[in-house]
Amino acid sequence: MKLLIAATDAVTVETFLLPYARHFRQRGWAVHALARRATVSASCRDAFDAVWDAPWSRRMTAFGNIRALAKVRALVKREKYQIVHVHTPIAAFVTRLALRLPTRVKGVALVYTAHGFHFHPKGNILGNFIFSRLERLAGRWTDRLVVMNRTDQGAAVEMRIVPDDRVVLVPGIGIDLDGFRRPVDKGEARRRFSLPEDGFLVAMVAEFIPRKRHGDLVSAAVLSRIPNLHVVFAGRGPLEPQIRRMVGQLGLGARASFLGFVEDIPVLLHATDVLVLPSSQEGLPRCVIEALAVGVPVVASNVRGNSDLLERGVGALYRLGDTSELAEALRRVNQNGIRDGGRSDSTGSRDIDRFDIRRLLKLHSRLYEGILADSAKRSASARTDEPIPPAQHRAART
Repeated sequence: MKLLIAATDAVTVETFLLPYARHFRQRGWAVHALARRATVSASCRDAFDAVWDAPWSRRMTAFGNIRALAKVRALVKREKYQIVHVHTPIAAFVTRLALRLPTRVKGVALVYTAHGFHFHPKGNILGNFIFSRLERLAGRWTDRLVVMNRTDQGAAVEMRIVPDDRVVLVPGIGIDLDGFRRPVDKGEARRRFSLPEDGFLVAMVAEFIPRKRHGDLVSAAVLSRIPNLHVVFAGRGPLEPQIRRMVGQLGLGARASFLGFVEDIPVLLHATDVLVLPSSQEGLPRCVIEALAVGVPVVASNVRGNSDLLERGVGALYRLGDTSELAEALRRVNQNGIRDGGRSDSTGSRDIDRFDIRRLLKLHSRLYEGILADSAKRSASARTDEPIPPAQHRAART
């Protein structure tokens, strides 16, 4: 079997999808990757049988997205993939359009994993209108739509993006729970990252982009007036210089650390007292799952994805953009003395095992098996111009 995994950027493949490449290669599949700057990624070259660069961009109107249409179509026809699995909205739309127009490329099944639809309850009217229409259009060319939260599942069914029996709900993209459960000394973890050993450490693990709203945490840190509070940012991105300036202007310079890209997130989480995620948009945030696996309290905005993970009392939700409410939540965590980094029934997810990468790999195996079975039926009946009729993929639902 031959599988193509596509995403807009190589960093998405590196961060989330390498275990899937390795898993299916071990099963004897040929697995390729398609992403921007994929060929310069050593980890992608190591994990996949082949990697291909795509000229597309995160900007919907970029000319590279138009150039990508012909390249994607030619690649899929030449390599004869049985399954093309796309992630991230721009790459997903371009790929599905390329393989459908002017006629459908035959013999290939299209799977799209939405890591959070770009239209959502907290989105603006115009953006929601545009992205929902694009998803409905591309849904006509989609054989399976994989979603990660109940809000997106409900939207997919209600808006008829695809028929409801083509919607598959899975709990995120998976994490290696064993790595997060290994014992780590809190003091040693703090020394490793040169963090104050006697501080109240508030961590945010996120790319510096607008929808993550790093500035909300900076403002709340000042409003909280917690004397020994220290903010820890892990990640990179275009807005990092702006947040650094804000930290300096508000007098937090000596009480904030910018760690850049952190490879060993479990150790960092063991060093912290609380994880904060102020995002305006999420799918099913992996950093929150990781914090719950370690037993670190989580305070997050009340948006889709965050609420799926924290609604059962395993963390605190606050109103999106309300920095005063966020500051109060930080004070409560600080005053409650949850400082040992250990597990507790109040902060640890009772069903964290469902996010284990090994379980997610099995779910994807079942998903692909169902698709291939349907493809065989379709070939037998010679119905090659219609989307694959779903049959056996329900086992992948959770």
